[in-house]
Amino acid sequence: MDPLDLTGYYTYRSFFNRPEPVDDFNKIRFAEGELFLWVAPDGVVQGTLGFPADPFATDKGFMDITGRVTSWSLPALELEGIGRSETGTEEFD
Repeated sequence: MDPLDLTGYYTYRSFFNRPEPVDDFNKIRFAEGELFLWVAPDGVVQGTLGFPADPFATDKGFMDITGRVTSWSLPALELEGIGRSETGTEEFD
């Protein structure tokens, strides 16, 4: 697989861990963001995770993403996100 096949924008979604059935998806949605990943030929990954997912939002919080590709044949990545200092994501990891 070519690294450019993985480079791009993705929608990030995270959920509350609630095993009981819910009648409204929004009851388990925690956050939604815009994830950008740049993948180098050696498998090093860099990027950003912006909240909210709305590209026109005036007040966005960002996390800086680093990681690596652990498998190319069936794409698998390990990522870590660190919140930017002096922003609403500062305490996020």
